[in-house]
Amino acid sequence: SRLLSSHTREREGEVIARYMKLANSIHSRLRIDETNSASCEGESGVSNRYGAALWGADYIVRAMAAGVSGMDFHNQPENCQTYSLVCAPSSEDLKRGVLRRQPMLYPLLLDKPLDGSRPIPSQQTHEIKGLVTYAFEKQEQGEIMISAVNFSKDPAEIQFDAPQKTISVTSL
Repeated sequence: SRLLSSHTREREGEVIARYMKLANSIHSRLRIDETNSASCEGESGVSNRYGAALWGADYIVRAMAAGVSGMDFHNQPENCQTYSLVCAPSSEDLKRGVLRRQPMLYPLLLDKPLDGSRPIPSQQTHEIKGLVTYAFEKQEQGEIMISAVNFSKDPAEIQFDAPQKTISVTSL
């Protein structure tokens, strides 16, 4: 899927950098509003599949690492074919408040522990094809959190060297 391509990630990174530059020039924070995996209600077969969850987990941490202060993801609970976080399979279910989880909910849950953290420099000591990692720190707790997104079909083994720190890892 183009959603998971390196080209898409590069273009998104360029857009985020451009908006961060603008926000910084006026001494303002950047919050990305009305975002999700595809514009105009998403794309059935893309936005409502688990590849979108992988994309979302990466997109959120890349934006955080760039300095974005927040992101607002669209949700349309009345339509399970779109990029909804949760949805009702029928109008009757919607009236009764019966909702089911959709793939785009999972990146938000996965990245939730990163709230209140700041990006910190990190590096991979050797290249692992398809693996993207980001490091964040919660200063008050002294906790380092690593977000690792593996775009490869192969499993990746990760080792950390952070003496005297508590490390938690989120991975998808």
